[in-house]
Amino acid sequence: MLDLARLRPLDQLPARAWRRFGRTPAGHALAARLGPEARPERWVFVTGCYNSGTTLLADALRTHPQVMGPPAEGVYLTDRLSHPEALGWPRMWHVCLDRLEQRPEDFSPDDLRRIRRQWGFWSGPPRPVLVEKSIANTYRMPLLQQLFPGAIFIHVLRDGAAAAEGIRRKARPAERGNPQGLIRYPIELCIRQWRASVELAARDRPRLERFIEVRYEDLTRDIDAELARLAEFIGIAPFARSHAGVKRVHGEERPVADLNAASRARLSAEDRRIIDREAGDLLRALGYPPADADA
Repeated sequence: MLDLARLRPLDQLPARAWRRFGRTPAGHALAARLGPEARPERWVFVTGCYNSGTTLLADALRTHPQVMGPPAEGVYLTDRLSHPEALGWPRMWHVCLDRLEQRPEDFSPDDLRRIRRQWGFWSGPPRPVLVEKSIANTYRMPLLQQLFPGAIFIHVLRDGAAAAEGIRRKARPAERGNPQGLIRYPIELCIRQWRASVELAARDRPRLERFIEVRYEDLTRDIDAELARLAEFIGIAPFARSHAGVKRVHGEERPVADLNAASRARLSAEDRRIIDREAGDLLRALGYPPADADA
């Protein structure tokens, strides 16, 4: 029989260390055994490309008194959903999608209960809405709709040049044992990841019953207006306080601001040429300037 007293030292771990433990096989087993089975009235999945503002949005949504949700990407806190990091491709699912895809028949009732318990362990007191944010869920929104009937999907879209720069800057493929031995991603892979994310979301959008898109640029320009729009879409009361000003994102205190210009400024002339070659048409179609506009 599990001795709960032995778990008390875990409460003393710093939040980041505690979340790291949650990603381990031992953390998965603990959450599956002790977690309450999450059964919210509404499941909300925040998706989008890497470095597109999904964390900023999900963290803001989880401050609502009607909302709960895991404090890290849910795919890391369960052992039943695929993610590219497990294959050595952090922030880069498009290169290994064929090895990541899952089907409804891959999930038994026990598997679904396990996911709900693992997420329930991390989500705090039961509330009507559970918000889960995982970038990897962008490639399985139709699957999640089948597994979690009535699910709501919020897709965050950002300027692809800025998103690609952020992927390259933040990804650490060598630390994940990248199968190609990459230490730093080339910008080609990063902009292709953005393109794959955007195009897959556009392809799946007609198949989703409840889907809404948020632009990073709108979110950072007026976060309160976007949260009000999302609260109405989700079916929760308006937010009682403003979210403008300084926010804590990825462990850093920073103002809510559009960082596209700063990201584009880090791109070399060759980076910009490659981005326009790989995705200039899609950038223009979505109303974003070509990367070489910053030359």
